[in-house]
Amino acid sequence: MLAAIGLAIAYGGPVLLTAKLGLPLIFPIMITCLLVPAINFVVLDRWVFAEHIPDQSGDG
Repeated sequence: MLAAIGLAIAYGGPVLLTAKLGLPLIFPIMITCLLVPAINFVVLDRWVFAEHIPDQSGDG
């Protein structure tokens, strides 16, 4: 899911920013190169590498 979101941002971001805002292609590509890894870092840090608290219910 995260890879699909990253791909959508990496593809759609530059297309939208150049077509709608008329920016030169270098700026949307630079933004994408910074934004996608930052989103990946935050999501992976919170979701995949999060420390899980063991269940304290005593059922297992």
